[in-house]
Amino acid sequence: MRVAAACAPVRGGRTALLRETVKDPVLHIFVVLALSTAARAGELLNLEWRDVDLKEGRLLLRITKNATPRSAWLHSEARRLLTEHGKIRRLGERHVFVSPTARLYRYDKAFQAACNAAQIESFRFHDLRHSAATYLAREGASEQQLRAIGGWKSGVVSRYVHLAATETRDVVLKMNERILGK
Repeated sequence: MRVAAACAPVRGGRTALLRETVKDPVLHIFVVLALSTAARAGELLNLEWRDVDLKEGRLLLRITKNATPRSAWLHSEARRLLTEHGKIRRLGERHVFVSPTARLYRYDKAFQAACNAAQIESFRFHDLRHSAATYLAREGASEQQLRAIGGWKSGVVSRYVHLAATETRDVVLKMNERILGK
């Protein structure tokens, strides 16, 4: 079965992708962080250990696309993965994500291979950020909250709020049909 990717992969696609990324522990952490924090790949690549607060469950993303640092809150699984990842890092290594040759981690080929194995077509790493925003909007995050979480400055964030509002409309219509009839 082929899963066509959109802003948010269907549940089965997300599950299949995570099942594939777990085969590469560093890629898995990278994907989980992107999906759970709406962080960009560059923000994660520039993340330093000094900006990881595992006790509070927070990341400080200092280097962002719009040059405005922001905090990202960690889910318990992301915290657990980062804790384990921290135990195997090289002493003195500043960056959280590095390759075996001590250069910044190259996620692109491994991510594409995981997408292919999960049978997800036309899905880029950046789409994880869109997925996170969509999931947050579905959970009721306001436009202002989405801006704070993802660091969006442009009006692009309104598309996620609109999506959630459309889904809310469908739920209300369904409820009204049930209690008031068609």
